[in-house]
Amino acid sequence: MIPFEKHKGRIYVKDLKVGDELEQADGTKLATQQIELESRSARVYNMTVDKFHTCFVSDLGIWVHNTNNNPCGITGLIKDPEKADPYGGFFQIKGFRSAIYNATYTEHGYKHLKAKSAEEAKRFSETGRKQAQYLPGVNNKVLEKMDLEKGVIVEGDKGSIYFFYDMGRTVRYDLGTEASWIRAELTYGGIYHGHPIAGQRLIDYLNKAKSR
Repeated sequence: MIPFEKHKGRIYVKDLKVGDELEQADGTKLATQQIELESRSARVYNMTVDKFHTCFVSDLGIWVHNTNNNPCGITGLIKDPEKADPYGGFFQIKGFRSAIYNATYTEHGYKHLKAKSAEEAKRFSETGRKQAQYLPGVNNKVLEKMDLEKGVIVEGDKGSIYFFYDMGRTVRYDLGTEASWIRAELTYGGIYHGHPIAGQRLIDYLNKAKSR
């Protein structure tokens, strides 16, 4: 994260020194008296700009935003924790895991839960709107959460994160094809949902996936 320092523009938090001056929202100058690392949840504000910008306003009215480099992307959140920047990487990894742990499930309009038999699941997935269907009796809420916890990851558009995991058994139909893979999605706001996926669409995603 980068705060804005008087006469210096942006400066990396890890490069701050005791005595450096920071400017509050009202123009008041504050001298840095002490530097501590702290891991906690905080409200951030997503800017409508390219890539992964978020902004944080401290209780002192000082504006901070991320560096928009690799450690702030999904790769930096989940990979190489032993190599991560101690001023950012560890807490980002921990924050990502917390987001998965605290994610809230949504049925997503029940559009993947309409089938009352395996035959209906196959038919619904290849006719009409061709929406992938879970088999009756499948606890998709639990399986999709498992996907978040164990699946490979693909960065989507507009801040979405997709997770792909092979359950090792047929749990649904996608375009008339038996599917053992689930695609779960985690969006801003901590909401997750998912659906079956198979065929070329699955292959295309897996070619872009990042392992944990």
